[in-house]
Amino acid sequence: MHSPQFQTYDSRLGTLTQFPIQSQKVRELIAEAGCFSVNYLDYIQCSDCGACLRAWNIAGTDHSFYFEHCALREKKLEISDRIRSKEFRDRTIGASFDNIFTRMLTYTLLSSRNEYNVQHLMQFAQAGFYYLGTKEDTFCYSCYLGLTTINEHRNPWEVHNRFSPNCKHMKTLNEDVLKQFEEGKQISNT
Repeated sequence: MHSPQFQTYDSRLGTLTQFPIQSQKVRELIAEAGCFSVNYLDYIQCSDCGACLRAWNIAGTDHSFYFEHCALREKKLEISDRIRSKEFRDRTIGASFDNIFTRMLTYTLLSSRNEYNVQHLMQFAQAGFYYLGTKEDTFCYSCYLGLTTINEHRNPWEVHNRFSPNCKHMKTLNEDVLKQFEEGKQISNT
């Protein structure tokens, strides 16, 4: 074991108190998957194999693929399968965010603040992200890619495509929409 001091769920969860994504459910899933925060940005590390991940996709299997000898591999795959299910997401989060209007509604709290451009928030909703309600935490409803700073990302489609190229939401966008996002244009119909 790479980090025996983080062998227990509670010890891993304890490291996530200052984690940029403020959702308690997300923190619990990270700890359950055997990972802990390294207290630098959104980096997490596997307590078993030592793999360090950033711009993580909680439903992704990259860690299990690249670190196939990790003792926690099966647990990570089981969690990945579990959170990919629509029933789990709907029960955990309380809403179905595969609808763009539902995602847009989550941004109403942020849009009331002057520092956020409503059009920019709409782009996040169109790119598949919904607002978690704390700080600037957003998640993709389809692949669970998490972003923590809305204003830092000028083009949510580009960021989404770069960090989660296999996202089903991104794959459903037609070629015209993909050309628009590559050119940084506003998408008005998804």
